[in-house]
Amino acid sequence: MKRFFVLFGILNLLIFGEVKKVYLLNISKGEKPDLKLVEKEDLSLLDMYIADFSIVNEKIENRDKWLKVIFSKGTEKNKPYGKCKFGVNKPKINDWSNYEIIKFEVYNPQNNPVKIDFIVREKKHPFSYGERFDTSLIIPPGKSIQKVYIQGATNNNRESFDLKNIYEWFIGVHNLGDTPITLYFGDIELTFDE
Repeated sequence: MKRFFVLFGILNLLIFGEVKKVYLLNISKGEKPDLKLVEKEDLSLLDMYIADFSIVNEKIENRDKWLKVIFSKGTEKNKPYGKCKFGVNKPKINDWSNYEIIKFEVYNPQNNPVKIDFIVREKKHPFSYGERFDTSLIIPPGKSIQKVYIQGATNNNRESFDLKNIYEWFIGVHNLGDTPITLYFGDIELTFDE
């Protein structure tokens, strides 16, 4: 069976000249984010701001498996940001230049919208705020499909962002109040806009 999927992928590549989508995080297959991300200029990996997360088998809006993430104010250890993010350091797919968007389903059980940030660090300057790509998304209550357009992306210095050498990506919620925010994420994909 595995051979079939490999051959199907090769055939798809030969016919269409490109892979239509790849997974940054395949929640459906049980992939989880990293337990530590870059937090210091020396690129040491720490867990101090990592939100609580788990893979859950809950039927929500035609999907059975989700990454449940609880963003919380945290403790003295992780002030002022709290337990505010999840992501992947040194992703197995680090060249995003052949894709247009990052796409994912998210379910917001709160009664109000939640602002999240999708942040990407490139290999040449992995800790520089000016060199990273940041974008914000507003997640409405209920299930939605979110898209982050990456072709032509610029960094915070308004310069071209290097999509060929991704070092780390993460999703964060900032300005957390006393009440934790729970979001459910489906597969996170690199793909093309339809």
